[in-house]
Amino acid sequence: MVNENLSSLNSTERDFVAKARKVGETVLAPHAQDTDQSNSPRLENFRALSEIGLFGMGIPKQFGGHDVSPQTQREVTEILASYCGVTTFTQAQHHGPSRMIANCPNS
Repeated sequence: MVNENLSSLNSTERDFVAKARKVGETVLAPHAQDTDQSNSPRLENFRALSEIGLFGMGIPKQFGGHDVSPQTQREVTEILASYCGVTTFTQAQHHGPSRMIANCPNS
């Protein structure tokens, strides 16, 4: 785990970390081997991540995101990766383009 000092996170960010750990333990881990051997990522994993707001974690609040700190994003990514690499790799591909779109100068 990144193990940065989590006390520097605000309550929303600490909540994201806790929710990511819970989804990892209850949704990702039990199916990680099947997900790894499957031809495609497991849809239920992404539903669970969506339900906790993970896909908006790095998006500015003005666009409906949560705008959490880079420290929180690193912590959440490492937690998820410890439970299911396939899911983490796939969801991580979402964050960069989403931030680019949200921060572009076009309206």
